[in-house]
Amino acid sequence: MLDAWTMLLLSEDQAQCVQFETPGGYLIKVPRPEHDLGDQPEELREVIRAARHTKREWILVCTPDVPQEHSMCH
Repeated sequence: MLDAWTMLLLSEDQAQCVQFETPGGYLIKVPRPEHDLGDQPEELREVIRAARHTKREWILVCTPDVPQEHSMCH
C-alpha cells in the first residue's frame, strides 16, 4: 500500500502516470524508462522500478477497503 499522499495524487490524477481507476484501486501503466519523466512520488517511483525489473506492464495499486452500504430494498 502506498502512503496517503501518493494515494491522494493518484485519486487526483496528478502522479504523472497513465492510469485507470477501478473498483479495486488504480491500474497504472508502467512507462518505459525513456518515457518516464520521474515526476512521481519516490514511493511510487520505487514500485514502478520494481515492476520494470519483473517485466510487468501494469501495476494495480489497491485502495483501502471501503465498507459498502447494504440496500434495504427487497
